Amino acid sequence: MKIDKDVLATNPVRLLRKRLGYTRADFARAANCSYSALVRAELGLTNTLPRQVALAAERFGEDSAALAGAYVVWRMRLWDAYAKKESRLMRRDSMPNSERPAAAGRKEKQK
Repeated sequence: MKIDKDVLATNPVRLLRKRLGYTRADFARAANCSYSALVRAELGLTNTLPRQVALAAERFGEDSAALAGAYVVWRMRLWDAYAKKESRLMRRDSMPNSERPAAAGRKEKQK
């Protein structure tokens, strides 16, 4: 399920990496952090900030506790966005076909 890119763009881990001017691969190499741990953190796939990412933040002189707290708050906003999108989809799916709005980008079939 796709989520608004604005929510993903506000991830504190991603903001840190971008502020330091690194790509994901470069940040992982420079911080001695696994690429997969970084990606999971940037996509919000972990409940808490992975230890490797917190240690990487410390290596760059960042406050890892503040980063971890910001990450948890951000992740809650991300999952709220997922829940809202899911409820919209469920509402749409419960409508009869004749009342459903056309999917974005699709043309209505003409009879």
